[in-house]
Amino acid sequence: MNGFGKGENEIRQKETECQTLFLDKTEIVVLNESTCEWAMRDADLCQWYHEKQYARLAKYCALQYMSRQGGVYIGDFVEVTGCFDYLRKYQGVWAMLDEE
Repeated sequence: MNGFGKGENEIRQKETECQTLFLDKTEIVVLNESTCEWAMRDADLCQWYHEKQYARLAKYCALQYMSRQGGVYIGDFVEVTGCFDYLRKYQGVWAMLDEE
């Protein structure tokens, strides 16, 4: 979830919304200045931040995070309308190795 350039209330609202996407306990990671502090040390990524290209920065950080940890990126462009749990069963979901 993209938290760059967002206020606490907006982040909490999106976190609550994202919690409804999965039936089991799922860790929601907010991508922001503190969780992606490694990105803030990169000159190009820091420039994106200062240019307020927050969506671009969040997508890059999400790919880096998912390549190491796995997961699903729920971007600002995603409208939550139902549960995502069934997607875990499909091989086409990137970074998922099995049903668990």
